[in-house]
Amino acid sequence: MKHLKTILAVSTLAIATTFAFGYTTTDANSKEFVPKTSEEKAWKAYVDDEVTKKKFEAYTDAFKAFGIEQNEYTYYDIHAPSTSYKEVTGKDAALLKVSILEIVKKDVKSGDIIPGIFIKKDGTKAFMVFKSSATGENHIYWFAPAPKAKGSVQSKSDGTQQNAWTLDEAESASGKKLEKLKLKPLKDFTETENN
Repeated sequence: MKHLKTILAVSTLAIATTFAFGYTTTDANSKEFVPKTSEEKAWKAYVDDEVTKKKFEAYTDAFKAFGIEQNEYTYYDIHAPSTSYKEVTGKDAALLKVSILEIVKKDVKSGDIIPGIFIKKDGTKAFMVFKSSATGENHIYWFAPAPKAKGSVQSKSDGTQQNAWTLDEAESASGKKLEKLKLKPLKDFTETENN
């Protein structure tokens, strides 16, 4: 009986994690694919490049729709660990990622262009943006550090406060509906096509 309870608990946790963080990507996602041959490696590089192009086609449309200067922000993949953020670090980075994931799991629908995280180079604000594939509508969520009085989490060793990030503003704007990403299948991909 104890073994059965353990199995059920682990299974429930796995299912809950899948639903909690099961936001979507484009139909072509090679992150799960482990290439073995040179053709497979070339195909994976091709797929990753095409997916990146499609994401930035969507992000560029959103920048235009919202009047954002892209060069003022650093891009991070939604899958990137918060420890890779350069503009905010430690708990601030982790709290920003948690705030963003709360929005993602609620608002991003299956088939939408995968969200991108953009952090202002001075670390004072950040946003998450994605495009609805069905309508072409752009969605942006602006985040700012919470005021120290309300959002303080813990004192750093230098005496400054680390703050939670709060949703400051959410907007939607019409955008260009993108064509679905069409990729060459692996069986049709050869090394010569990549050269």
